[in-house]
Amino acid sequence: TAIAPGEVVSLFGSGLSPVTDYPNLPFPLSDKGVSVTVNGIAAPLLYTSPGQINIQIPFEVAGSSSVTVQVTNNGQQSNTVKVPVGPGDPGIFMWADSTSSYHAAVLHANFAPVTLSNPAARGETVAVFATGLGVLSPAVPTGAANPSSPLAVSKDNFVGVLFDGEPAASVSFAGGAVGWVGLNQINVVIPLDATTGPNVPIQIESSWGYSNVANLAIQ
Repeated sequence: TAIAPGEVVSLFGSGLSPVTDYPNLPFPLSDKGVSVTVNGIAAPLLYTSPGQINIQIPFEVAGSSSVTVQVTNNGQQSNTVKVPVGPGDPGIFMWADSTSSYHAAVLHANFAPVTLSNPAARGETVAVFATGLGVLSPAVPTGAANPSSPLAVSKDNFVGVLFDGEPAASVSFAGGAVGWVGLNQINVVIPLDATTGPNVPIQIESSWGYSNVANLAIQ
């Protein structure tokens, strides 16, 4: 699928970086001699390793139909890869439990994570964490943390969440998660008649299509 401006993506290959590193905020455009360009624009580096690099796609590529991505490792340039670009590409983040089962990255209103032992409830407002909601308003500079005032909201004309195929009761916010780079947050009310269980499938629906499916514990 197409990538989106501002989205967090992972590049996979070999010889991408001399070491594994987790840069701190503000995320650098070069780390340990490693940089990544997207249509010639330096991308913020969130994680670097010999086999994988995580970057934020620059917002400046909005409106492009495709971009060319290239890695430079201490003067050595990789092959170039052409990737399609769209206005949005929603994807729900997930975390793995002790059994290596994956669950949607969702917080209760008190900021506690939704887990099997601390499930969400019907009618509750939860925050779903994702990436790929595209350009935000007001505009957030590439590599900058999402602001708290005013909140940066998605310019898409529709963002929703499905709970086992049923639309959320309401969506009060869809945009940049405050203080984070490339991370989106969707505040939704779980339907009163939502399916319950330890692994209820949830999915973002938007004007650009649907996200991956992730599991959520609902009681």
